[in-house]
Order: sequence, then structure tokens, then C-alpha cells
Amino acid sequence: VGTYDQLLERADALIPILRKRAEETEASRQLPATTKIELADSGIARVLQPSRYGGCEGHFYGMVDILTRVGRGCGSTAWCLAQYIGHNFMLSQWPVAAQDEIWGVKPESLISGILIPFNGKAKKVEGGYRLTGRWPFVSGVNTCDWCILSGMVDVTDGQDEERYFLMQNGTFEIIDTWHAMGLKGSSSHDIAVDQVFVPEHMTLPIDHLKGGPSPGNQINTAPMYQMPSYAQFGILISSASLGIAEGMVEHYRNF
Repeated sequence: VGTYDQLLERADALIPILRKRAEETEASRQLPATTKIELADSGIARVLQPSRYGGCEGHFYGMVDILTRVGRGCGSTAWCLAQYIGHNFMLSQWPVAAQDEIWGVKPESLISGILIPFNGKAKKVEGGYRLTGRWPFVSGVNTCDWCILSGMVDVTDGQDEERYFLMQNGTFEIIDTWHAMGLKGSSSHDIAVDQVFVPEHMTLPIDHLKGGPSPGNQINTAPMYQMPSYAQFGILISSASLGIAEGMVEHYRNF
């Protein structure tokens, strides 16, 4: 995918392109197909992806640099990219079979998600789980390849278990709910599933996203993969917001 410096150069090159396309993005209320292709081809969503799958395996301040640049070009694109970078990072904690099924087939996959576990209910069945629920504000869902959903598993004896589920786009329903004043092009719609089967290896309990040992970081051994997955979401969102603010100031000064 290239070095960190190369990813920054590609992010810089996208700024004027995204600015010219901003009105189209807002009008369509989702990222245009050309933007999805450019994000995938540039590799910038793979800044935290493990090198074993061709990713940059960069560092957290790398995602800050990339998102602030993209935010200066198009706020909606940066908002979606924050999801793609963050959930790509989360996938590094999953079992190798899940990583192979996604990155081994399509390493440039864009992964979105929503982490509101009480909106989903899951039941353990042979070979995996059946998941039902509806979740709001799934930014970038129209142009993602995969999505991470969360739900509570009904446990007969004891406390219900919080678990996370990888689902391919097309296996869940996208409900057109995003009609907002800002970030119009982020396609932050609701999604829903009804008794959809998810194989065991495509799921992960919350404990493995809190830092420390997980099935994924036993093979992805860089220090950042030992960190809690949730630790980077605030950084992602604030980085995109910073880029949007910088773009606004630049536009004002050049007006």
C-alpha cells in the first residue's frame, strides 16, 4: 500500500479533487463511486492495517494527519474515512480466519460499523449466532464493503454477553434515514438485520476489544494492536472535525 509519507502525499492529492466533488457528494447524500475507488486505490484507509495484509501498519498520529487533510477537501468524505480507518483497525483483533476472509480476499476493503450493543440481540446457534436489530448513524454504509455490528447475546445462566459481528454489505438492510443539514454526503443511515446467521469466527466478544490478548493481536504483534480498540475513535472523529474546520477557515480567507 506504500509508506506513511506516500499515503500523506496521496491524501494531499485528493484535497482539490474532493473539493470539486463536494456538491455532488452532498446532493447524492453518499460518497460517489469515484470517491470510493479513489479511497481504495490511494490506500489511505489502510494506514493502521497490519503489514501482513499489505497495510501500512503506521501509527495513530498518521491517521490524524490523513484525516485532517481529507477533511479540508470534503467533510463528508473525511467522516466516512474515519469510520473506515477505525473499523479497519478493529478487524486486527478478530480471529485470523475472519481477517483472511476479508483482507485475504480484498485487502482494500472499506469497513464501517456502529457500536451500540443494546440495539442488537443475538442468539447462539450451531456454528455461530443469529443476530437481529436496528442501528442508527452508520456513516459510510452505502459505500462500505463490510460492517461491524454489535449486540447482546442472550445467556441462559448469567449476564448477557456483549459481542461484535462482521457482516458483508448486502446481508443487512440499509434504511434511508439520513436527511441532515451537515455532513449530508456521509450516508449515515440506519441499518437492520432480522435473524441473520453470522459464523463464529466472524464474531468477537467485547473483552477482546478492551486491550490485552486477543485472537488477532497474537499474529499482529505491533504495540498499537495491544491497545483498546475504542481508544482511537475519539481521535478519529476529532481529526476529521479539525480538518473540516481548517478547510472552512481556508475557504473564508480565500473568499
